[in-house]
Amino acid sequence: MKLILALVLSITAITAQAGTWKKSTYADKMDGSVTTLWSIDSDNKIKFQFPYGTTQGFFAINEFKDGQTIVIGVGSGQFTCPSYGGCLIRVKADDAPIEYIQAYGDGNGRSNRILVMNDEARKLRNMIGNARSFKVEAEFYREGLEVLSFSKR
Repeated sequence: MKLILALVLSITAITAQAGTWKKSTYADKMDGSVTTLWSIDSDNKIKFQFPYGTTQGFFAINEFKDGQTIVIGVGSGQFTCPSYGGCLIRVKADDAPIEYIQAYGDGNGRSNRILVMNDEARKLRNMIGNARSFKVEAEFYREGLEVLSFSKR
């Protein structure tokens, strides 16, 4: 499945597979800094109403010189998470308690993905770091709450 993730300087297409992390690196043509992108597809698919149909989710970690951003998305569908005020998503790693994470809609108009930034990205990354599996629950337009499941092999 092709996933399109916007990096700071360019748009890069990547292909991931459920349960398998894919690593890509990109060099900034201006200052030479490197961005590392880790991505994984969800184990499950979500069935949305017309016009979206069945879609798979993805989880991506962008590591760059000044920090990291986590992108959670679906191939089609719309999160109900504004870029200006954000929303809370629920995350559960293995048997740990459920945690609430602050996320934001993508500021460039893409409603099929949400962003987790700064301290919240570090918190989420620490939660899933040693976990065998994790789940992300978010709200979707006309669909309500849906869960994306990820297992790390």
